[in-house]
Amino acid sequence: MGHRYYLLLVAYLTSTLGNWMYRLTLPLLVLKLTGSALGAASLYAIEYGPFLLLSLLGGVFADRLSRRRLLLVGDGVSAVIAAVLAGVVGAGVTALWPIYVTAFLLACVEPIYHPAFYSLLPNLVDTGRLAQANSWLQSGENVINLVGPVVAGSVIALFDFRVALVVDAVTFALSAVCIALI
Repeated sequence: MGHRYYLLLVAYLTSTLGNWMYRLTLPLLVLKLTGSALGAASLYAIEYGPFLLLSLLGGVFADRLSRRRLLLVGDGVSAVIAAVLAGVVGAGVTALWPIYVTAFLLACVEPIYHPAFYSLLPNLVDTGRLAQANSWLQSGENVINLVGPVVAGSVIALFDFRVALVVDAVTFALSAVCIALI
């Protein structure tokens, strides 16, 4: 399928792992800071809102703008946001608003990222191999969806929330590097 496809595959799987890092880390951090399951659960509502607000816009952007550039910007912005939050957590700040804002901003990237990703794929793979390419992507995503929470939980358990957020930032940066090499 070619090296450009494999770079895209690695970028997508790495970015998806990064999504799991923050999706598990942030609610657990809120739970630790507040002891409130409702506070932690509210993060999921905050993270779902951007899908409702931006999904259609993400498709428009993917049709009208450079898909590769959208992916680069998405991963770059996600890396910066996660790194800033890692710094905030590392500094011992216990305010909830940075966590909620971060969750919202990181979730804003996904409805833009996914349409750009899936519409770039046919440009990298021959039509005859597109079904196989999609199959590999879906299988890889399912594996990441299985192991992502375990990896995130393990990093938190072995280290702390700050390290998990640093790992999150690194996954997005690595994904951006792969996209840049396409």
